[in-house]
Amino acid sequence: MSIPRALSFDAGNTLLYIAPSVGEVYAEVTRRFGGTATPAQLEQWFFEGWDRSAPRRGTPEDPLASSAAIEYEMWTRIARHVYPHLDGIQAGFETWFGALYESFGEGGSYALYPDALACLEACRARGLKMAVCSNWDPRLHAVIRGLGLGEFMEGVLLSAEVGRRKPAREMFDRTAEALRCRPEEVLHVGDTWSDDVEGALAAGMRACWLNRDGSEAPPGGNGRVLQIKSLGELVAMTQ
Repeated sequence: MSIPRALSFDAGNTLLYIAPSVGEVYAEVTRRFGGTATPAQLEQWFFEGWDRSAPRRGTPEDPLASSAAIEYEMWTRIARHVYPHLDGIQAGFETWFGALYESFGEGGSYALYPDALACLEACRARGLKMAVCSNWDPRLHAVIRGLGLGEFMEGVLLSAEVGRRKPAREMFDRTAEALRCRPEEVLHVGDTWSDDVEGALAAGMRACWLNRDGSEAPPGGNGRVLQIKSLGELVAMTQ
């Protein structure tokens, strides 16, 4: 492949992940208030709430609309699904949810994939500019600082601040602007086919699908989609 001038990275499940798990973070916060649910139970209830709430993000006029308030409301709905299951909880919903929301805004609730830091260091050494392009709320800024990623990035573009979520073109256009590149000079790397691959291609960027678990690729891409199983492969491809 021809070497791009810049790289755009998705955040969650690309560079970083919740550690040790969503259920464990929920359990740690819940135990502070006397709750006895296990991480496995909490993870199940969380994903039940996610399945009900995540598709309802946005507005009736624009399903891809995003803002800090829209994202906060989604997390609130998920937590309201979990809360009634919490035996022994000695705090009201607002107190418990406030602590939970704060926990997910700290670097300590996340970890970098083992291949992430080496990839960023190698790409920086080659003079490639980099940015984060993520469907996230403003808490990600603190997470990125806490994990030591900020020094690598020309910008951190978040849906809640741009106003629309990937695959909306605005996210990729703003990322290219932050990188001071034309879209075709940027390779976007992410784990989600619809948001990352299709969104980047539609915006004129090149796309790289990070497929860590070896899933079958959907049809499409017209030969323009790179596929990798680790960020180490990306380093080899951009030499």
